[in-house]
Parts: sequence; C-alpha cells; structure tokens
Amino acid sequence: MINALGNDTDEIATNLTRGVAPGMRPRSGWLQGHPQAVLAGVDGELPAIPDDFAAHRSRNNQLLLAALAQIQPRVDEAIAQYGRDRVAVVLGTSTSGLDEGDAHVNLTLNGQESLSWQYPQQELGDPSRFLSHWLALDGPAFTLSTACSSSARAIISGRRLIEAGLADVAIVGGADTLSRMPINGFHSLESLSPTRCLPFGRDRSGITIRRRGRADAADPRTAACRAVGRRRVQRRVPYFRAASAR
Repeated sequence: MINALGNDTDEIATNLTRGVAPGMRPRSGWLQGHPQAVLAGVDGELPAIPDDFAAHRSRNNQLLLAALAQIQPRVDEAIAQYGRDRVAVVLGTSTSGLDEGDAHVNLTLNGQESLSWQYPQQELGDPSRFLSHWLALDGPAFTLSTACSSSARAIISGRRLIEAGLADVAIVGGADTLSRMPINGFHSLESLSPTRCLPFGRDRSGITIRRRGRADAADPRTAACRAVGRRRVQRRVPYFRAASAR
C-alpha cells in the first residue's frame, strides 16, 4: 500500500495514528484559475517502467509496481505453487494514465511533439493488462472503474473468481493518480474542500482528490477465501462496496 500517508503499511499506520498526512498539501498547476489546491499525492521515487513496457508507462502503473513490490514474495510463491494460468489480476482505477493523455493533448495543441505518449497508457483496462504482462501471467485479468468503489469491487471480484474455480489466486487492489480533468470536474461541482477534508465529519466541506495504490494477493488460505479442495468455500466474509464521504 502506498498513499499520501506513507510509502508502506508501517509508515501509513504510524502517520494514521498521529493524524499526519505528509503527501496531503497545497499543490500548484492542477486547478484551472487557482494557484493552488489541497491535493493528496505520493512523495518519494517510484519504480521506473522499462522501454519494453513503454506502452504502459504511466505514473498510475508506477504506483502499482510500488505496491506490488511490498507483496512480491507472496506473489512469486503463488505463481510457483499454482501456475501462471491460475493467477488472476483484478484491479480498480478511475484515472489510469489520464494525466499522460492530458500532457499529450497540451503538447499537440502547442505544436510540440509528444514522443513518449501511447494510447494504451490512458485506457482504463491498462493497469490489469500491464500487471499481468509484467508478471507473465496467463490467468484472467480485468480492471473495474466504478469511481470510489473500484478497488473494493476488485477485491470482491477476485474472491468470486476463486470461488468459481476460475483462479486459485487473485492479485487485487488498484491505483489512482492526480489528473487535471477529475480535479477540475469536481471543482466545477463545488465538491473540493479548500482545506484538508474531514471524511464523515460533521463540518465536512468537500473532498480531497488523492493518489494511492494498493495490491494484495488473495488465495484459498486467506480468511476471506478459505477453500476446501479447489472450489468450495468454507468461510464467507461479508463485504461492502462504497463509501462516498471521503
């Protein structure tokens, strides 16, 4: 997990209990007609995407790689145990590489060449396609885009793939990155908070747009997917799909 609170789960947990969000602060250049807006971003260097994957080169996918690195040993173990065709990838995103597409449009309108942009970078299906190719997997791979509930639905869908016998392991999670289009869109709806937001708070005045990434590996040994044999699930855990008061 990586977000405005920190770059790994320990850092996130520490800052959460302290009420500190290092990556949530005023940022310039995102909100049209305003010098700054309070936005949540990820600080620190992200993994580079090599030239072999240039069609998938986006900050969104870099966040995925950063999150994947935290569970890489578990993923490698699952692939070795179950095989590449039995590992699914189900992710959620609302942005994918939209910011890269925005930069391409701006360069083109100003008569400049956009040498690094390729259309797949901004496709909503790209995160799961990229991660599946990165890991050389042959199992199911798809991306969900249902706004705030995208990653929650990805986790649910990964579990359902396991229950249906279509996969033995599902890599689930999601990533979103800052992009001018949704930021200005929410601002036009008067939804952005002028200060750090107060999720579920009585004095909440809006939302704070954020960057974050998360990856997890769900397999039959987890509490949510305790399998008997191959397909029958012994224990069911309830799930909820959405919360709008962020």
